[in-house]
Amino acid sequence: MRLLILLLIATALVAGEAKHNHHPVGVSDGVASLDVCVDGVTTHLLLAVATPGKPARVEHRRSLDGGGSWSEPVVIDVGAPPHTPSRTNDLQIAARAEQVLAAWTTSGSGFMGSGPLVTAISHDGGRSWSRGANPADDSNDKGHAFVDLAADGTGKLHAVWLDGRSGQQGLIATASEDQGRSWRTNRVLDPRTCECCWNTVSTDGDVVAVLYRASEPRDMRLLFSPDRGTTWNDGVAAGAFNWAIEACPHVGGGLGWSGSLERRVLHAVVWTGADGVTGVHHLMTADAGRTWSAPHPFPVPRARQVSVAGDGEHVVVACSANDGSGLAVWCQSSTDGGVSWGLPQRLSPADEEIAHPKVITTTQGIRVFWSAQPTDGAWTWRMAKP
Repeated sequence: MRLLILLLIATALVAGEAKHNHHPVGVSDGVASLDVCVDGVTTHLLLAVATPGKPARVEHRRSLDGGGSWSEPVVIDVGAPPHTPSRTNDLQIAARAEQVLAAWTTSGSGFMGSGPLVTAISHDGGRSWSRGANPADDSNDKGHAFVDLAADGTGKLHAVWLDGRSGQQGLIATASEDQGRSWRTNRVLDPRTCECCWNTVSTDGDVVAVLYRASEPRDMRLLFSPDRGTTWNDGVAAGAFNWAIEACPHVGGGLGWSGSLERRVLHAVVWTGADGVTGVHHLMTADAGRTWSAPHPFPVPRARQVSVAGDGEHVVVACSANDGSGLAVWCQSSTDGGVSWGLPQRLSPADEEIAHPKVITTTQGIRVFWSAQPTDGAWTWRMAKP
């Protein structure tokens, strides 16, 4: 009942902001979910495509030239289609050395019909797929959602998600050392989190970082493991805005790395609804969150859904924002590792609805992906070079 009340409050908050900012939670026709990852020269794209009256279809494509061209889609059918896929609860993909893992929530007995996690494994770079093991070890078919995946440099796969095994929504983590055929005993990283904001897991060498929205206050919080998920620190606020609200804003954040081999910098991008500072902010840390740069607010009004990536000293933040001419994908770039920033750049055209940009680093440079709906058309996906 408490979760239902919080979701009703959050729905009212989102509806109020929808006057300026559209955030499609569900899509009945076209691309309903999008995720992308890079493995060497290969860029992997995972889509859930909705067709009215039918289960969503999961598709995989690959590019060997940074998104310049793409393979024909391969349908991933492992007997458990995603449950109401949406850009607030994307299907996820991770890859290392031709080993590819996809994960999503399927139907079950949880809130609004949500259920357990499902994985699909490819051992040939996405050309063929089979059912993988469930990362969750709580043996129930209630809601497990907001999953994210990452592969570290050794090929070890890391998964995080939210479920209610602690009696309330909490953050769970596990890892697989055999490409998803089996998973380690689950670890509760935080027994009480925000109910329905998505999580981000990112790796760099032996380091694993997880960004999620805490419960009290509703700021984003960062957890670090220095040893590929064996041990974890106690976590730190990623932007200590002290936002106190009993509702879920349906907004996660993003993580990205930049710098040299000698000095790695982690970039966090977060959204807050705190009075006076509402919007998207960029922060960075070079010491596992012990110290942070001052928050840099995104300069376009009503910025919300956000992602970040780095390539050497080049850092790009992309988000949905509205300068008064309509919701669009905007980005801002830094060429000095996030110390200073150039003017914001609009990436999407004026005649399309947009949702949820994602930034990745390919061998051909940084690319931005997002969902788009042309006038009187089905939702599709777009990509641009910032």
